[in-house]
Amino acid sequence: MLILATERVEEVRRRRGPMSAESLLQGVPLFQDVDKKHLELLAKTTHERSFAPGDVIVNEGEGGIGLYVISSGQVEVLQQRHGQEQRRRTMGEGEVFGELAVLTDHPRTATVRATAPTSCLVLTAWNFRALLDETPEMGKQLAMTLAKRLAEAEDRAAHDD
Repeated sequence: MLILATERVEEVRRRRGPMSAESLLQGVPLFQDVDKKHLELLAKTTHERSFAPGDVIVNEGEGGIGLYVISSGQVEVLQQRHGQEQRRRTMGEGEVFGELAVLTDHPRTATVRATAPTSCLVLTAWNFRALLDETPEMGKQLAMTLAKRLAEAEDRAAHDD
């Protein structure tokens, strides 16, 4: 994995101007019900990583250390099926991946690869879990997001048979 840059959120805020980490996170459905105080705390605990096209951000089967919010760019989500890598979906700005691995310590269920220059805000598992303990609304929203992804996975599995 080639990491082009690692920056503190404060540096990103200065460079981006109006598109702050807080405003990006507030636009993510997972974080919409988080109050301003907790959203600010969440933003302060993130860091930004940038990836070039073709860079693998996370690998299927590896442990998850963080949740990723795509701040710019595009990624593809890939899974191994019958010995072949299959594209499951593409994701772009404001979308999130890594919730399942961060919550369960379960290995990553997919590989995520940048298809364009991509920047992601990264929230580590230990910071994310601490915030979940403090913010029940966030836990409820996360449960709905995970249920939707489970339903999508079941639909795909039914059509793969």
